Amino acid sequence: MFRDLRLGMRTLLQAKGWTIVVVVSLALGIGANTALFSAVNGLLLKKLPVKDADVLVRLRYAGRNDMVTNSSGYGFLAKDSMGRDVRATFSYPMYQQFVADNRTLSDLFACAPIGQVNVVVDGQADIARAFISTGNYYRMLGVAARLGRTILPEDDRPAAPPVAVISHRYWRSRFGGEPGVIGKVVQINNVPATLVGVLPAEFTGVQVAVAEPPDVAIPLALDPQINPGEQRLSEPTYWWLQVMGRLKPGVAAEQVHA
Repeated sequence: MFRDLRLGMRTLLQAKGWTIVVVVSLALGIGANTALFSAVNGLLLKKLPVKDADVLVRLRYAGRNDMVTNSSGYGFLAKDSMGRDVRATFSYPMYQQFVADNRTLSDLFACAPIGQVNVVVDGQADIARAFISTGNYYRMLGVAARLGRTILPEDDRPAAPPVAVISHRYWRSRFGGEPGVIGKVVQINNVPATLVGVLPAEFTGVQVAVAEPPDVAIPLALDPQINPGEQRLSEPTYWWLQVMGRLKPGVAAEQVHA
């Protein structure tokens, strides 16, 4: 075997042009396969890094919706078996109705990416990607903070002091991993908010298991202040929130569907 290896090495060294072609082809092939596996793993195979991910359900609907005047959608959704468009966002009043009528889920939360916001830290402004959710989002997912605490249900009240949590990545890049970030007041779209927690590095949210997490997250009650002029929380025809729930023990997803 060693004699064959030496012969192969001598042959490759004598034909350097061919050797370069072989090496480049191998590199491209390995790189393409690695990228493909990473994509499939994140989208289809790897579970969300949250508590009991198998009993989480995402609410969706298919077909015509005459209740919508404004809507936002996130991610790719294939058509259903009847060829109808599938959507996965709801209005806040609809979410409240789900909570009131719920019989099959132990809890439900609503959330949405809200694009870019202006974050001012110590007089220095920066653009960050933001996320908004009901106050039970982290508790229901079983996600604990890496530092400080997460957003709590009591933070998601109109009269509550504004708070925010940041991703581990943003904590390292914007704050240099400084532990004293907890309790710091920053301006998010001109709203003073106290940073109460840094999220764990492995938590990327509920979109896909492998993704870049949003930089900053705030409670849903802050939406009118962060987006002045918008009244999405009171508009039943503005569908923009994703809704997820956790199955009660012994309940199947088909029962939720029914």
